[in-house]
Amino acid sequence: GTYNRHLLATGLTADTQPVTLAIATEQLSIPANMLRHERTRKGGAVESADLVILWPSREGYSDEMVDAFREGTPNAPVIYATITARDGAMDATARLDAVYARFFTGKALPAPEGLTARALADNSGYGGEIVYFVPDAPRPFVARCLSVATPEVPATCLRDINIGRSLSLLYRFNRDLLPDWKALDAAMRELGESFIVR
Repeated sequence: GTYNRHLLATGLTADTQPVTLAIATEQLSIPANMLRHERTRKGGAVESADLVILWPSREGYSDEMVDAFREGTPNAPVIYATITARDGAMDATARLDAVYARFFTGKALPAPEGLTARALADNSGYGGEIVYFVPDAPRPFVARCLSVATPEVPATCLRDINIGRSLSLLYRFNRDLLPDWKALDAAMRELGESFIVR
C-alpha cells in the first residue's frame, strides 16, 4: 500500500526501536527511524552512520511527516548528520583559525544573531562558500555554508563537532536555520552524546 511506497521513496522506517552500532571504539544506540540506510539498521560494527532528524522536534522519520522527508524539498526542516570516527582532532571550531581565517576575502557579510560571516577565497578549495562564526569566543560556533541557493539545492551549511571519546558528528542544515544556531548546536551536541552507550 501507500506505506510501502513511502518507505521506498525515502528508504526510511518509522520504527523507533533503538539499533546498537559500534563505530571505532564506541557503542551507540540510535533509534531505527533516524538511520537513513537499511544496512546500518541491521546494527553491529559500521564505518559511519547517516542520520536524518526533523527540526525542531529532534525526531526521526514518521509516516505523518513523510512530506518533510521526501528528497527534493529544499525547505524541509530536516537535518542530515553523519557520525564517524574522528579524523584528527580538529572540528569546525578548531579549523576557524587554523584553516578558514587564512582564506577570508572581502569585508564581513551580514549574518544573524551575533554571528559574523566571511566569504572564502576562490583559491581556498572552498570557493563560493561562506563561514559563519561567533567572533572572539573561546569555543565558537563555526559553520561553512554555500553562498548561493538554487531552487533545487538550498543553501546548505555544514558543521562538525566532536562527540564521545573518539567520534565526530557532522551535521548539514538549511542556511535558513542559522538564526537558530544556538539551539541547533546545543541540540545536536546533546543528541549526539545521548546516542553513546556509556
